[in-house]
Amino acid sequence: MEKNLSKLFSTSLPGDDLVAFVSVFFSLGFAANFFFSFTNKNIYISNTIFLVGILGYLLIAYKWCSNLPEFFKNNVLIFYNYVILSILFCFLSYFFPLLFLISGSLVISLIIAIDKKIHQSNIFLKIMFILLTLTFYLLELAPDVNFRLRNLKEEL
Repeated sequence: MEKNLSKLFSTSLPGDDLVAFVSVFFSLGFAANFFFSFTNKNIYISNTIFLVGILGYLLIAYKWCSNLPEFFKNNVLIFYNYVILSILFCFLSYFFPLLFLISGSLVISLIIAIDKKIHQSNIFLKIMFILLTLTFYLLELAPDVNFRLRNLKEEL
């Protein structure tokens, strides 16, 4: 078990299965929080699923940033502020249900910033996809970022 934990918290790129697993948790938790926050039913269950997704994405984003040293070196304080605020607003959303939108948008913007650093693309189009699909577009975007980072690391 110690070997698996050391691999999970290492700076190596995450596996595709971990990225897909976290993407599913984040997207399902976000959508469930969105619908249940207006009825106040099952909000604790959906918030817990969302919390697992947030923590997983923050771990994956840390692994991605550690493989982009120029990005992480210049933006280390901003990255840690994203992490602290995402976790804080995620825990506060247990008491104030609509605060999960802030933590979700912080994690989404962090993923888009990492994607922009790797590949120049149309950010406005990606933001529109994310808004229209209630973050289910991240099921496609996060594994794509992981794949491009793996290819970039292999080229070096």
